[in-house]
Amino acid sequence: MCALQRHAIAWSPPANDDTLLSYVSNMLWSALSVTHYRSIWPIVVLICTSVAAVAYAWAARVPSKSICKFVMLYILLWVLCAILTGEDHGSSLIIDGRPSSAASATFQTNLFDRIAYRTAHFFGIASFIFSFTLSPQFQHVYKHTNNVTLASYKHALHYFKQQRPLMMHKAATFELHEYWGGVDSSDGLRHWDLLMGDRVDSMLSQFRSHPAFDDFKIEKDKCVMLDFFVRNCFPVPPVLRTWHDSADSFVRDLREGRAVPKGAAWPAYLKFCHLTQGRMDSVRRLRDAGWVKSSMPQLDLFARAMWAAHAVDSDRTFADEGNKLTDSLIPGAAVQAEFVGLSRELKVLVLWGHAYVAYSMQDRGVITRDGFIEMGPPGWPYADQMPQPLSTLPSLAWLEVEGHLPNVWLLAETAALAMGIDQVRIDIFVAKGVPTSVSVNEISLTSGIPYFFHHEWISRLWAEGHAHARTYPRSPAGTRIYEQRASDPTAPMPNKAAALAGLRRMWAWRKAASANISYLYAGCPRA
Repeated sequence: MCALQRHAIAWSPPANDDTLLSYVSNMLWSALSVTHYRSIWPIVVLICTSVAAVAYAWAARVPSKSICKFVMLYILLWVLCAILTGEDHGSSLIIDGRPSSAASATFQTNLFDRIAYRTAHFFGIASFIFSFTLSPQFQHVYKHTNNVTLASYKHALHYFKQQRPLMMHKAATFELHEYWGGVDSSDGLRHWDLLMGDRVDSMLSQFRSHPAFDDFKIEKDKCVMLDFFVRNCFPVPPVLRTWHDSADSFVRDLREGRAVPKGAAWPAYLKFCHLTQGRMDSVRRLRDAGWVKSSMPQLDLFARAMWAAHAVDSDRTFADEGNKLTDSLIPGAAVQAEFVGLSRELKVLVLWGHAYVAYSMQDRGVITRDGFIEMGPPGWPYADQMPQPLSTLPSLAWLEVEGHLPNVWLLAETAALAMGIDQVRIDIFVAKGVPTSVSVNEISLTSGIPYFFHHEWISRLWAEGHAHARTYPRSPAGTRIYEQRASDPTAPMPNKAAALAGLRRMWAWRKAASANISYLYAGCPRA
């Protein structure tokens, strides 16, 4: 994000006691300030040509009614062009192997979402819409829409006040790895996107200064991420095989039945190491050997397309900087075992080693630690139902009754502690009836999950914590975060004692539950 944009948004007043008119102008200014300008040329052309046509018609004394009809028809033609030629979310190959919880499953199966996505991307306003709707200024206007939005806002504010003292207490003892510095805390009081932009800018700056500072791979490279979690004894579905040599080698193993080792259980998941953004739609479920064989023509095309693809994060205001990081990644693929009994995937936001909220992909809802859930529609980042106790929903009460959530919170917090990271999203698999089986799926450093009215408050908490946390220096020089090892008593790691304590508690659960831990904990210290 350029300096001019940062300066512009810094001058937009914070959302506190401004008038309604001031709020409206500020939220427009804030969103425009962080928009990826080069992508919005279609909407600029549409607006400029429309204004020019109206001015010409007005000068020619064309009746106002005729001018309005012309403008409406002109805009409609542009929108129709966007719908017909716009870009879809994800890949159109091997659709029947796409995981049901994938973002592309929503954007391609829901007609309204598909039209909205195509239109927004055609006009280059996707990042503007994302930034606009998540700005504090927009939230302070939108909360007055109806009783549901007002109740949702009040719950988010009450929850922030409840959790803040606990989080600041944790921040005071938190060891922040120096790699995660470079966040401008004052910007965080204004916009979530600014903090994430600061994070991406900092990672890019460090990588340019020294190629060894590629710690961003702990998220941007799935294979590096999985290796970190397995090496540090976190529960993850087993990684069966990985490839980094060539697409030909990988496709050959896939065709000849060697991608999934003999004796391994089906189904398995095909993932591409260098593609982590949801819009890349790079994960496919391999049902069984017969399905792989019959689907090989499309799988071949899909695998080669994904191997050659470069990660593109065009939905975000920091797309250019993020793409420069991912351009450095080496293509690769991995086949991972399926998580048995998957009932929910909870995307947990962790700030300063404290799990704040979780988002359920299947339910489109934000779960808070006070026992409530706020549920919203797909494609809109705010709730459309009143906050309600989790225990009152038959489809979700088991999460609380069976005791899953304490385990989810602990796993997410322990992962964040081991990375010494101030803000991260940890995606966790949960199996109904087996609360001790929680496992890490993946992580995100720049989460685009809709946390509803919580966005303003998580921005403040993220920013405020930087005034309290202690910096953990990189030691020895050049050691990447993803190379750290908790089980080595001599190896450096931020928050090591707390991370080990969390891991030991998880090992104790699985041992008490007689879980099959042989594949994961061989060589790991016991509780």
